[in-house]
Amino acid sequence: RGGREDEARSFLLRGAREAIEDGAACEAELALTSAMERLPALEKRKASLLLAESLRDQGRWQDVLHALSEGSTSDTPSGISAFALSMQAQLKLGALSEPDAKATLRRLLLDLRRADTTESRYQVLEAVGNYLAETQSRECGIETLECIRSLSIAERSRKEIAARAFTYAVAAHYSEQVHEQAAAESPLQEAIELYSTTSTGKGLISLLMAFGASRMAAGRYEEAIPIFERARVAATSLGSQTRISRAISNLMMAYSRLGLHSSVLELAQQGQVAARSSRDVTGVLVTTLAAWSAGATGREELSWQYVSDDEVLFRSEYPAWAIQSAHLYLSDVLYLLRSGKHAIKHARQGTSGAFDQPLSRSYCGLFARAVARLGEADREAESALVRIQGLAPFESADVIDQLEIAAAELQLQLSLGRPARAAKDRFNSSIGRLPANSSVWLGLVGLREALEYATRAPENKFLLESTL
Repeated sequence: RGGREDEARSFLLRGAREAIEDGAACEAELALTSAMERLPALEKRKASLLLAESLRDQGRWQDVLHALSEGSTSDTPSGISAFALSMQAQLKLGALSEPDAKATLRRLLLDLRRADTTESRYQVLEAVGNYLAETQSRECGIETLECIRSLSIAERSRKEIAARAFTYAVAAHYSEQVHEQAAAESPLQEAIELYSTTSTGKGLISLLMAFGASRMAAGRYEEAIPIFERARVAATSLGSQTRISRAISNLMMAYSRLGLHSSVLELAQQGQVAARSSRDVTGVLVTTLAAWSAGATGREELSWQYVSDDEVLFRSEYPAWAIQSAHLYLSDVLYLLRSGKHAIKHARQGTSGAFDQPLSRSYCGLFARAVARLGEADREAESALVRIQGLAPFESADVIDQLEIAAAELQLQLSLGRPARAAKDRFNSSIGRLPANSSVWLGLVGLREALEYATRAPENKFLLESTL
């Protein structure tokens, strides 16, 4: 208003950056779009990049691509940042095939090695972390770990420390390397401490979610709950429906692992509202966990309401692993509700064709149970057993998933009338690794079916009784 536009531009860009980091993405968008036409070329490119970030935080991915359409695609810091944002948008919109997505990740990792500014490294780190969380690829997790370990940066900003800690933790989680998962906790805690004193924004939420996931993977469910609750409170204060949905889905999973079904159901409505609003993939987990808890507590009518919510369970834009998880969770819930025919249908859809292996280790136990159930229904226990024994890459899975895999194997061995000593030993070993407060019965679901076969061979009956 005073006619000093040259001075105003730097304040506009700095203010937009601060607004985005504090979760005020809409305010940043309003300020940037109101001034965009009056900015010279250099500042306009910077403003376009900031505008794309503000739109990303609102989940408006098509608008992100439009905002970046006039940006730089060169190897400059702003060009590297623009490419990282563009990749995230294309991935969210389903515009990248699997080969293209992997090639894009490798380009991002190359950019990470050559990026020479804090801002461009931050953007690439965040893009890589989000890519891994979206695809849940073990191979890409290993590649990312190797890249991050090779980086040597003397001076890092708080933002970059946080992004690096987040991406390292996500890569360690999906690479299934247990020693890396343990090593990732220290930088996460350091970054959380840095953010806790100055921010409650999206950077802190991402760190808390990764930290809670690390505790979950180690079977420390009670420790994960206050971490996810803190993330939920921070997400609520930002008004970010996507982050609220993700924090709640993780909270529900932790409570479910502990068998605290009333706590799961208390969170279900808020989680569904957030998932519907954001169209986020976590709607699958929120809905199926609520259905399971309702069924497990005898509230079958409520459980059927959740099971029938196709609008949340099967969105066309969901990635393949989310569709597979929906089928597997539904199979489990429908079996609980004594709807065997529909349970088998979803078990078949979640384990055949493109889904012949679990696409994420986070539900490999469910996959094993579905395969065992199909093996019994189709009288193909032998081939089902081979598939379950081939789940070796998931040895670093959650302790309850390990127990479920062992239970499914034992069930099939018993149905075939075999001695099953080795399977019994693996099952007992899995039980021994459970935290004392775990909901052990979750892993014993398959054994209810196994009881029917225990009388086929005296030795099997003895082994089953000793295990129980």
